[in-house]
Amino acid sequence: MIGFGFFVIFILSQIVRPNKKFIGVAMVTFFILMAIVMAGENFKLAKISLPVEVYPSYSLSFQIAKESLKDNFFLGSGAASYGHAFSLHKPEVFNQNQLYDIRFYQGTGVVFEALSSIGVLGTLALLLVIISFIGVCIYLLAIKKEKDKVYSLGFVTSAIIFLISASLVKIDGVLIIFGAIISVLALAIIIRESDSEENYFNFSFKASPKYALTLAFIFTVVSMGVVYLFVFVGKIYASDIYAGKSMRIGAENSETAIASLGRAISLNNKESKYYINVGQHYMVLANKEMLKDEKDINKDAIGQYLNQSIVATVEGKNLSPNDVATIEALAQMYENAGMYAEDSSKMIEETYNRGLELEPNNPNFILGLGKAKLNKMALTKDEEEKKKIANEAKDLFQKAVDKKNNFAPGYYQLAIVQGALGDLDKAIENMSNAAILDRSNINYFFNLAGLYQQRAKGDDEKIAESIFKEILGVNDKEVNTHFSLGTLYEKKGEKDKALEEYNKVLGLVPAESGEVKSKIEKMIENLKNGISNLETNTAPENNENQNAPTENQNNNEENTQEAVVNNSETPAENAPAENQ
Repeated sequence: MIGFGFFVIFILSQIVRPNKKFIGVAMVTFFILMAIVMAGENFKLAKISLPVEVYPSYSLSFQIAKESLKDNFFLGSGAASYGHAFSLHKPEVFNQNQLYDIRFYQGTGVVFEALSSIGVLGTLALLLVIISFIGVCIYLLAIKKEKDKVYSLGFVTSAIIFLISASLVKIDGVLIIFGAIISVLALAIIIRESDSEENYFNFSFKASPKYALTLAFIFTVVSMGVVYLFVFVGKIYASDIYAGKSMRIGAENSETAIASLGRAISLNNKESKYYINVGQHYMVLANKEMLKDEKDINKDAIGQYLNQSIVATVEGKNLSPNDVATIEALAQMYENAGMYAEDSSKMIEETYNRGLELEPNNPNFILGLGKAKLNKMALTKDEEEKKKIANEAKDLFQKAVDKKNNFAPGYYQLAIVQGALGDLDKAIENMSNAAILDRSNINYFFNLAGLYQQRAKGDDEKIAESIFKEILGVNDKEVNTHFSLGTLYEKKGEKDKALEEYNKVLGLVPAESGEVKSKIEKMIENLKNGISNLETNTAPENNENQNAPTENQNNNEENTQEAVVNNSETPAENAPAENQ
């Protein structure tokens, strides 16, 4: 609207005088645009749904710029480094946003982005260029009214529309390229159409032998630079084509995707995201191998895939050491490879601590540190040391929910640790918070019922029973829930109901799980003979896939209650998943 207003003003004031029949076209277009803007969302030119563009609010962009200037007032964080500045300075309150885990690599408006990345000096220089450009264009349009400058007005208007958009919203990629080209053309055309006085020096190889050597050198350097630029840009473009091909292939054929990314890296080995994607695809291959039947699993292949995954991700991190996304990817790789890497907890802690240096208000990183503590605790034999580590993990989980008070995974992990430390009241409170915040996660409800069953005060067992039944109402083949419900009935003395649940477990356990089946059959026999399984402690141990990744994979929480088996019908939280 501002751009067309600028266009119409120059025509109505007769500073620019196009053919009269085109004046009506300009006016009609202007009023049509006004009608569309005033009609708002109720008026649609076509029945299409455009992609939703998400960008930070003006207040958030201003806050990022303000905090960045505190660190480096004159020069900012560096050219094209807005993503780093955003992660470093985003406020804690942003965690309450539904899109809290999105990282913005461009600000809302070129001014906010410039203040963060190139500082006050760079922003002033940029504004000087923009103001000079607009001033020159308006001046050349206004002088010599007798000249036909309709092309100039059109291109200058387009350039102004681009500059206004760049000042008010996030722009990138193609828009920046087209905007720069249009602005250059606008200036060239208006200089020509306004018949400005030409001032230049005319150098020639023939006319000036004094400058011949210098000009020959300049010509050679410029020619080489043009060729190099053409080849360089071509290689970058081709590498992105191969990377895009790998994205379209996705996880369905990771080997082909890795080969495509390998070609991209051979053309451009300075792009960290290529290496990160390679690492993720190797992790997908490892996960697929882990999900095979035990007899078909190739542990050597798993170790090789995990090693290649970490090597590729570390290379990506080395290329972009201050890109928090690469640090996060590396931490996830270490988590997934935990059982194959010695002292993985230490590497996970170091990586997440580095992540917190770059993004101090990220609750997921604090959660990852807490999980690393739990892994460390599992390897510790000294009971006092275990208790100490558990309390450290509890403090970290509490800090995570303090950073984001609607953080369901944080409340879940906090409840698990509190339950392990014997604080069942607090554990039930926090597990309830997790279940309320994420009602789609069956695992939260399963563990909540288990905590009620463990506390067993007042109506706790009735509440546990009702939750177990609600879970089975959603998935009646959830074997762990049937088993827990059976133990609950046995404890309450309801023998027939307990037998019914144990028999359901027996029917759901895979045929190849012979040891588990025999334990369940033993429990059924004990119950029929009046022998309590709770006293003899014949309950089967958790038989989760020992070749699966650790609990931290993709932030999935493991089922910490003692369960029967992890088969295809159990909740997704208990199964390894592909790296996101």
